[in-house]
Amino acid sequence: MTKKPITLYKGAFFTVECAILRNGSSESEKFIDNLSIPEQTKILRIINRYADFGKISNKQLFHKVEGDIWEFKNFQVRILMYHSENRIIVLTHGFKKKKDKIPPKEIVRSNNIMEEYERVKGGWAND
Repeated sequence: MTKKPITLYKGAFFTVECAILRNGSSESEKFIDNLSIPEQTKILRIINRYADFGKISNKQLFHKVEGDIWEFKNFQVRILMYHSENRIIVLTHGFKKKKDKIPPKEIVRSNNIMEEYERVKGGWAND
């Protein structure tokens, strides 16, 4: 059971989507929904700025993690993402980081979600 993409924001430069898994759930959407209102406001402001302008110079807010995975961050709140086709960025999932380094399991998780979402998206063309 899958559903169509969850568009979080359409900016001038990128469209932001939340990745959807085969079962129809979205880890990034659930994570954002469970943040406090101030945390939501701050992290979404960063994501929307990137979607509007195509870059964020402040590495404290946005930077490349590894391979195709990038990170939006605001203090402990982290949301991992990748660039998809047609100027779409896809949020894979989020977590609250307590240490300096990103746990390797979070990078693996993001890559797994990316692979699954791209397969799920491929099936939409047949709908």
